[in-house]
Amino acid sequence: MQLQLASDATTFEQKQQGIEDALVGVNRSTHTVEQLLTLARLEANKQALQRDAIDLVSLVQEVTAALYPLAQQKEQNLELDYQQDAMTLKANRVLMNVLVRNLIENAIDAMNGKGEIKIRGEQNGSWVEVSVSDTGRGIPPEIHEQIFELAYSSRMHPGKMGFGLWWVKTLMTRLGGSVTVESDGAS
Repeated sequence: MQLQLASDATTFEQKQQGIEDALVGVNRSTHTVEQLLTLARLEANKQALQRDAIDLVSLVQEVTAALYPLAQQKEQNLELDYQQDAMTLKANRVLMNVLVRNLIENAIDAMNGKGEIKIRGEQNGSWVEVSVSDTGRGIPPEIHEQIFELAYSSRMHPGKMGFGLWWVKTLMTRLGGSVTVESDGAS
């Protein structure tokens, strides 16, 4: 549809915007297909949940670096805040990468334009807590549980299917962790 809009556009800027929007949709679709393939591989091979010692600080830094251009394009600042230089936990690195990426992407997408995103980590024994907060509009309490349902999205963006937070909760449960939301929906 975006390519059709670009084709029908009368100005260069409209054509360029239509093509850029189409590329965003293609990238989102590719990302979703990659996640579905990961899920299918998990189902086919239960050994995919093998857990190794991973440093979550370095993993979050890698994901943040990959998402930095997207945040910059939207005039958003990504800030990392860790209580330790390294946080080691036993987990599947591929799945943790997917989890962290989805949380940060969700924060980037949830804000309409400029803002701050803070990724905070703290280790307490064998448990690691990672929080992602943003200066977006917040999430009303009445939909706190719904946001983790498959195909639920409170936003209307091209290519968004409401898959990310469901994926986060599903994978966290499989890894023995949990995910919660804290927001009054007013900030």
